[in-house]
Amino acid sequence: MVRGKIQMKAIENQISRQVTFSKRRKGLFKKANELSVLCDAQVAAIVFSSTGKVFENASCSMKSIIERYSTVSGLQLCQNEYEFATYGTENEKLHAKLRNLQGEDLELVPLIELDQLQQTLELATRKVRERKVLGLEQQLTFLNQKVAENHYDYGQIFYGAKEVNPIGNAFTLPKFYVQPIQPNLNSSEYDKN
Repeated sequence: MVRGKIQMKAIENQISRQVTFSKRRKGLFKKANELSVLCDAQVAAIVFSSTGKVFENASCSMKSIIERYSTVSGLQLCQNEYEFATYGTENEKLHAKLRNLQGEDLELVPLIELDQLQQTLELATRKVRERKVLGLEQQLTFLNQKVAENHYDYGQIFYGAKEVNPIGNAFTLPKFYVQPIQPNLNSSEYDKN
């Protein structure tokens, strides 16, 4: 059985795209390892997924291959090891701060920083509440406009009967009917006291 030729275009189905990405990435890394072993070459492959995840494979140290590439090509990928280390520690600090904001890894955080973290979270919570209230008010205003435009009679729609509200508001009240099997409380049977 012969496989059909695959047309090279973006895969629309997200699940199929992810499966294909995973299989082809593994195949690419396998071919890179084979090239390294068979031809005694230094090979490095870096792949970024559409979601931003990074996958890498190197026949030796990725750092040494990148340094060699930058000297051969004349590109300054990283000024020096200090800059590389600085970015790494800064990245780690940001990840630690994010974990703290999510309520994780708080055991080693000093009390002063916990207080600052609490104030930051309270401010953020207040802003989220304000935005939520604003959104709900906008939705309510929109719905009131729609009701005013269309003059819906909700009592007629939902209950099948209309009653005037004694207070004089513009909404309708449903009529309640006594079921036939229930006795009428105003009948003479209950007046025998």
